[in-house]
Amino acid sequence: MYRLKDDPTLVDRTSLHVSDIRRMLEFCLNNAYYIFEEDLYLQTDGLLTMGSPISPPVADLFMESFEREALLTAPNPPRIQKRYVDDTFCVIEREHLVSSLSHLNNLRKDVIKFTYEEEPNDQLAFLDILVKRKPDLSLDTTVYRKKTHTDQYLNLDSHHPESAKGSVLRSLFQTADNVSSNIEEKRHEKTHIRQA
Repeated sequence: MYRLKDDPTLVDRTSLHVSDIRRMLEFCLNNAYYIFEEDLYLQTDGLLTMGSPISPPVADLFMESFEREALLTAPNPPRIQKRYVDDTFCVIEREHLVSSLSHLNNLRKDVIKFTYEEEPNDQLAFLDILVKRKPDLSLDTTVYRKKTHTDQYLNLDSHHPESAKGSVLRSLFQTADNVSSNIEEKRHEKTHIRQA
């Protein structure tokens, strides 16, 4: 609720008081019903993820608060830390990995549990980015595709509008420019797109 209380623009967007918004949120979160095999259930733990428009922003607000607390109380804070929803990329000294994981998992052990992946061959995938560690310990990035990726996007012979087809290509080239950290990687990625 601190986000609502600290928001100076809230009064411009709604006549509701923060306590009213809180009560409505609590009602929605405490009345998460769903149907499974024709039986009605009330979810009593966690957020209803399927079909509930309120769950993603609430989960993101939780993660933002959790992240702030974790970083402020970390005995060995990461050198780099990036998050997208519940996926987190951290650069941590290897000798602090176990204690850092323990710190995260003890903050709210009833709510969230973290796992980790180490970097095989000095590289690690994070979302659709492959992060590579260079010998000087700096990082390079390029587009990442899972082994099961098929390079199939939108059939050019389909009946989609030409604008949609062009949008797919523009998006792929824009991703190559935004994700690839050096000219060689950008060139390689754009060649891959043209050949796909």
